[in-house]
Amino acid sequence: MVASATVVLALLVVLGSVWKIQRASPARDTASTMSSGPSIAVLPFVNMNSDPKEDYFSDGLTEDIITVLSKLPQVVVIARNSTFQYKGKAIDARTMGRELGARYVLEGSVRRSQDRVRVTAQLIDATNGNHLWAERYDRPLKEIFALQDEITQKIVTELDVTLSVGEQSRAWRRTTNNLEAYDYHLRGYKHLQSLTKEDLALAKQDFEKAISLDPEFASAYAKLGFVHLMNIVVGFSSSPADDLDRAFELANRAVDLDSSQGLAHTLLGRVYLQKRQHAQALTFGKQAIDLEPSGAVTHAIYAHILEASGQPKEALAQIQIAMRLGPAPEPWWPWLQALCLKELGQFDEAIASMKRSIVLSPGALYPHVFLVDIYIAAGRHEEARTEAREVIALYPAFSVDAFLSGFNVYRDPAVISAYATNLRKAGLT
Repeated sequence: MVASATVVLALLVVLGSVWKIQRASPARDTASTMSSGPSIAVLPFVNMNSDPKEDYFSDGLTEDIITVLSKLPQVVVIARNSTFQYKGKAIDARTMGRELGARYVLEGSVRRSQDRVRVTAQLIDATNGNHLWAERYDRPLKEIFALQDEITQKIVTELDVTLSVGEQSRAWRRTTNNLEAYDYHLRGYKHLQSLTKEDLALAKQDFEKAISLDPEFASAYAKLGFVHLMNIVVGFSSSPADDLDRAFELANRAVDLDSSQGLAHTLLGRVYLQKRQHAQALTFGKQAIDLEPSGAVTHAIYAHILEASGQPKEALAQIQIAMRLGPAPEPWWPWLQALCLKELGQFDEAIASMKRSIVLSPGALYPHVFLVDIYIAAGRHEEARTEAREVIALYPAFSVDAFLSGFNVYRDPAVISAYATNLRKAGLT
């Protein structure tokens, strides 16, 4: 049980949690480096087909619009994990805007029928509920790429954002024009989020099919690389070294095909971190931020790289940005925030952040264990021993060494030794 639990965090750090998460207010201490431009939340487009299996297509359209907007430095784009909590719920746009910290809300619907697609979209001012723009599109399915661009361009115009030639080129650069390859890519991404052994296998098949249909499909290479990386960290891989090499190869191929992709650079940075090659990890993590300034997971993974590289202050600034972009955070984000705060000597704040992680993922082991460490570091030994008993209650077979083996990505090996010492002081073995 411990071995499977220790890889949970590593998995979360790769792509983010798929657990259902609670709503939360936007982080108050957002780093000053974040854009002060207009903020927007893109809600999941409603699948108007009778078959719920078609959700992958409407979700994919939503994801593509978020990705394009996230490349624009002048716009604050709320993360997918936060907007998708509203999927299937009828909630007033003003309420959603207030909860997500977004001035504007985009919502819409998709109906696909044979070789045609019908899309509705409307942009709402969340401060007053006024509709700024609404449109209905009825197009041949083969025009879906142009339709996505048209919707996104209309949003940019309504938000009064001026883009440079280079920003326009990066934002609207498409990684495939092959409709069948795109459909397999969307199916693969849906499986990728489920993160079971079976779904990862299906995702691998779908991305490989997409690549066979379009050998220059950069996004498919990047997501296939994530499949190989996750198979390592969740313990499904029969040959972790081979899977890591394959993830590295795919990440490099994706970057070579499309150097404007934040996702591919994020993958490459995360692979380098897995290899404990921190200088390279930092380089690609920073490049991913430059390419996708409103990518919440991109900021969070870069924060993880920074923290593991011994730069807690810089990591804290990045995780705060991620939590502003994702006001309903992934459970591992406040965990990482707590680690940074602890390393900076802000123990009370660190304890509060770690407790937030526990609230977001009450059955997970890792925040309880690291809360023990923070209590010891803060000199609160009795609370540490109480929390240690909670760890044993959750996982009776807990082992300090087995648990910490899943976190061995630090530049300084003394970090792991210090964790082990503190955990043992609290009575864990």
